[in-house]
Amino acid sequence: MIVGTGVDIIEIDRIQKSIERFEERFLNKIYTKTEIDYCLTKADKYRRFAARWAIKEAVYKALMKYDETIAWKDISVKNDDDGAPILEELEKSHGLKRWESQFTLL
Repeated sequence: MIVGTGVDIIEIDRIQKSIERFEERFLNKIYTKTEIDYCLTKADKYRRFAARWAIKEAVYKALMKYDETIAWKDISVKNDDDGAPILEELEKSHGLKRWESQFTLL
């Protein structure tokens, strides 16, 4: 049973401009320390940040009807063994056991 749907498309340039303009304020508001540390070690860091943004935004959209207090840092993204970004387990999952995510980077 699908209980919430969230979809997001993000332009990598938009995330890059936000990071360059607001620097640590933006990074620390949206991303966990683990996410920041990971992305900053990569040559394509803006693409990595954008992927995490898209996943966070999609999850946020899906969960908003259950919890309006969910924050960006409540949603954390890591990489699986093949390097693909995946959603970490959420503390505020409201009993939801299965997640699927699709996102597009432009």
